[in-house]
Amino acid sequence: MFIIGRTIAGLGSSGLFTGCLTTIANCVPRQRWPLFQGINIGIGQFGLACGPVVGGAFTTGPSWRWCFYINLPIGAIVALCLVFNDIPEATVKPPWRHVLGTAVKTLDLVGFAFISSATIMLLLALQYGGNQYAWDSSVVIGLLCGAAAVFALFLFWEHRQGEGAMIPFAFLRSPVVRSASLTQFFALGGILIGDFYLAIFFQVVRNDSPLMSGVHLLPVTLGLVIFTLVTGGLIQATGYYLPWILAGSVIATVSYGLMSTLSLTTTFGQWFGYLCLYGIGSGLGNSGAYIAVQSLVPLKQIPTAIAIIIFAQNLGAAIWVVVANAIFNNSLRKELSQRTALIGASPVVIIEAGARNIRAAGLDPSQLAAVLVAYGQAVDRTMYLGIAVFGSVMLVAWGMGFKTLKEVGWQKELKDDSTSEERTDASFDVKPVEQVRP
Repeated sequence: MFIIGRTIAGLGSSGLFTGCLTTIANCVPRQRWPLFQGINIGIGQFGLACGPVVGGAFTTGPSWRWCFYINLPIGAIVALCLVFNDIPEATVKPPWRHVLGTAVKTLDLVGFAFISSATIMLLLALQYGGNQYAWDSSVVIGLLCGAAAVFALFLFWEHRQGEGAMIPFAFLRSPVVRSASLTQFFALGGILIGDFYLAIFFQVVRNDSPLMSGVHLLPVTLGLVIFTLVTGGLIQATGYYLPWILAGSVIATVSYGLMSTLSLTTTFGQWFGYLCLYGIGSGLGNSGAYIAVQSLVPLKQIPTAIAIIIFAQNLGAAIWVVVANAIFNNSLRKELSQRTALIGASPVVIIEAGARNIRAAGLDPSQLAAVLVAYGQAVDRTMYLGIAVFGSVMLVAWGMGFKTLKEVGWQKELKDDSTSEERTDASFDVKPVEQVRP
């Protein structure tokens, strides 16, 4: 039931981010996009970052089920706001019956089936490796080979479909779209790794309640939100987006290096400073890729370009979180195995007891201390992945070009939609979609 519910939630949320960014592009003058996109993404990140605090309060208070109940009144209010607002459109939309009649073809369900299968096999291989099965087992190797084969079929199918593909290859020929997609492929995963495993550090190693764990993550929350908003304003004022992406990735990489030293003896001042750097770095590089793509593609093609970036972002988030989980689990088993004599119990017993039940497992102070050191070391090893992920952002972001958006004319208001549709960047050769006649 939980899996089915989360699947439905994913189907619904898949349109929220793309819809918000597309709506802003249609409603706001082009020269104001960076600021408003920064505000929009900042508010979204604020909601995401507040999750540990609000969820912790519900979990330690009335019930964890309120983490889901709370969405019902909020969703109803947002739905009413959307119903009673007339959102401008970039094109004239055909009748809804025509849209439904062509939905199966335009959604590229075959491509969706290929990429879904490949992704599931890859994630299962990463989840199983070193846990349920050895990395050299037939199950893990078979899943990895199957993922590679089906992904190759996906690429072949997408190339064959042309402009009707779920991911049109014409868009991927643009260095800006390609680089922005790779940037977000690493960036969101880098943010989530810290969110997940800092919570484990505070709740297990430092014995925080779920609520206090969320409170201790507030430096990340505030840094992420504030500097996402600030970056949107800075991009609007200067026209440059790449410096802020690179600066954010550098700061976030340094913060992960510092967080890899977290332990029982880390002082308040130390971990507070590490988390502040992590929030600042994540916020600085959070919106630049979206702003760059939206400013460099024709208005009617923005939804497709944004959808490609979000696809890459969510795929990367899923992969890097699973990789982090594999690193954490394997490191924890190894650390516990090395301390079996001190702990007096096998690693399997400690792991199956659950992270929040360690202190109720009947361990004496010396045994508990050994277990907590093992957990701290496992969290530190996971932070190494954060270094690699944010470090990769510095390598792939250069493809967006060290240019100012003023050079491509985003400050110049175009007189009519037809002129806007024909505008393309020198590096963007996607043929504009033909005007749909009513």
